[in-house]
Order: sequence, then C-alpha cells, then structure tokens
Amino acid sequence: MDEGFEKIFEKKWAIVGFNRCRAIDIMLGIEKTCGKTVYKKFNNKHELRTEFTDGTTLKWVSASESSRGIKFGRMWCDKKIDREIFDLVIMPSYFGEYEDIVWV
Repeated sequence: MDEGFEKIFEKKWAIVGFNRCRAIDIMLGIEKTCGKTVYKKFNNKHELRTEFTDGTTLKWVSASESSRGIKFGRMWCDKKIDREIFDLVIMPSYFGEYEDIVWV
C-alpha cells in the first residue's frame, strides 16, 4: 500500500456489516479501549458515527451496494459478510492491509 494513502485514511475507521444494535455494541467497545477521547457521537436513523478529539472518525458502514465510495483505513468486519459484497464493494473502499482487518 502506498504510504500516502495510508496517511490519508489512517484516521478513518469503519465497522462493516452487522445489524444496528451489534454495531453500536462494537463501537462502544472500540471507544472504550482505543485510548482516544470521544468528541462527538451521532446516532440517528441514517448513521452511527463517533468523532474523536484527534480527528479520527469511526463509522458504521452497511454491507450493501449503497456503501460504495465510503473510504476507510481501519476496519472491523462482520465475519458473516456476503463474500461478493465484501470483494466488490468493501475491499475497494478499504485502504489498509487485509491482515489488519479485525473479524468479529
């Protein structure tokens, strides 16, 4: 991976897949253990997103066609994700290393 892209997306994190309730639980766990301070949280019917004081954002991304174009550099992914959606939609948006994906 080009180091320039890694730098650009290193502060964009994503929770990929999962239902809304499970995504909230995972996000809370990350917020508590990542060592960063939460600045703002958005929880409405259209999005789940956390902003940290250092500029990092953590966002819930559904595993669907509508997720195209959402770029991120760190990922926690549903291990039950549809493989075709993962390969065609999610992986082109991920700018980290495959080995660094956290499968939940």
